[in-house]
Amino acid sequence: MNRKKILGYISAIIGLLLVLAPKFITPVCPPMEDGMFMKCHWMGNMTMGIGAVILVLAI
Repeated sequence: MNRKKILGYISAIIGLLLVLAPKFITPVCPPMEDGMFMKCHWMGNMTMGIGAVILVLAI
């Protein structure tokens, strides 16, 4: 395997981990009692979005 393929696989794995981390691996904070979300919820959503972009670019 050449270096380009290996880096592609590593990037895909990192992207997949970033997509799965906020929901399944290390869940972020739940909604507050009044139904509003804290900043950590929105940060988790952004992390999932960045991970999806990395995964698509790696594929």
